[in-house]
Amino acid sequence: RTFDGLELFKTADLGNQGVRPETDLTQIEIWSQFLNSLQTANIIGFGSYTFKQKPAPYVLRIINESVIDQQYFQSIKFFFSFTTHGSFQSKAMDKIAEHMNKRLNNAKFLGKIDFHCPENYPPILPKIGEKDKWDNEEIVRLTSFEQDLIRRIHDPDFKGEKFAISNKDLTVGQKEKYLSYGIVEVDTNLCLKCGVCERNCPYNAIKLKDYKDGVVVDNINDSEAGAEGVVRIPTVDQERCQLCARCYNNCPAHAINFVKYNTHLRSQYKGPQLKFVKIQEDEQERIDIRGEQPVEFGKLPGLLKLLLRKLY
Repeated sequence: RTFDGLELFKTADLGNQGVRPETDLTQIEIWSQFLNSLQTANIIGFGSYTFKQKPAPYVLRIINESVIDQQYFQSIKFFFSFTTHGSFQSKAMDKIAEHMNKRLNNAKFLGKIDFHCPENYPPILPKIGEKDKWDNEEIVRLTSFEQDLIRRIHDPDFKGEKFAISNKDLTVGQKEKYLSYGIVEVDTNLCLKCGVCERNCPYNAIKLKDYKDGVVVDNINDSEAGAEGVVRIPTVDQERCQLCARCYNNCPAHAINFVKYNTHLRSQYKGPQLKFVKIQEDEQERIDIRGEQPVEFGKLPGLLKLLLRKLY
């Protein structure tokens, strides 16, 4: 079964930079489903988008022992890792494999893939009205990778693939990149107060808060729906925000702006609208990578073109 890792990440509040409060994850519906599925699974794959040559900030916490007890990994015999990037290739898939290997006793590593997708980072998205297209060669690579996984699983002589182990600390580079992006703001004149940004933020960095005369309302009686002078506004916690751009790309009113780059002039990219198809025989799910809407194929823009977008 396929689970949205960022939804698991969000509901467990793993993006909290402080001490994570003790939570019984089995009481959270999606976590209960995930852990039940994991406990009987033979294969697990873990993926992430890349951020400055590394997996997304804090995302590897999801496989820490303090989050998932060892009992849930007992039936795992194989694992694989994958990452997506829109511009720079990286070894983030190796870092994921390294972390998984520490938890998965005697499981064999099936392989890894760094998948090149259309960019979703706002400052280098195309202008409004334009969009980048998927490269069909990447879909072919993904299909080939899937076939390799199946072949290795059924090969009795398969000993496991290799992955690179690196002690290079990229934390400083990630921090520098993060600071260079500036801050995220909400245009209250465009905002619909619909809560899409709050629901989509994996780091729980956006909250809809009630304001009255420019001040956050603390008195619950004053914040009741319809109370005179009360306005509900999405507020971004800049400390929690990791600039993943989910809020930007999903906002129906285009009200989110990366201020430093005036991204209100840029298009949005939500990613493929993947379709989960139920397989009747075993009631498992698979992903239709082509999505519910036809995916337009073309050539992904080169690195130089992407970088030049920051300038105009």
